[in-house]
Amino acid sequence: MGAQPGGWNANKREAARTGAVPWRNNPLYKAARLFVLNRDHWTCQMGLDGCVRKANTVHHKGGVSDANLCDTNVMVAACKPCNTREGRPGMRDPAPVRRTQWMSMEIS
Repeated sequence: MGAQPGGWNANKREAARTGAVPWRNNPLYKAARLFVLNRDHWTCQMGLDGCVRKANTVHHKGGVSDANLCDTNVMVAACKPCNTREGRPGMRDPAPVRRTQWMSMEIS
């Protein structure tokens, strides 16, 4: 797979380790984000519960990947509450892990 402009592939390992999102500093992504916000008139296109209507983020329908990072056809303007509520499509919460085990003791 070829490298995405702006160092996306080069920074993936570091991002996974630190939790950083390197593509947010990608100049092509920034231009695409601004294009989408202007195209949608800075109005949230998601309209979920808690929507404030003023968009200040963009949402990738179907999730972010190397292939669609700057694809404006899969991006919509979103307010922060809607984008946070929708989260990352395709991502699932991990199964719960039992951390403690209760022991029952009989007192005689």
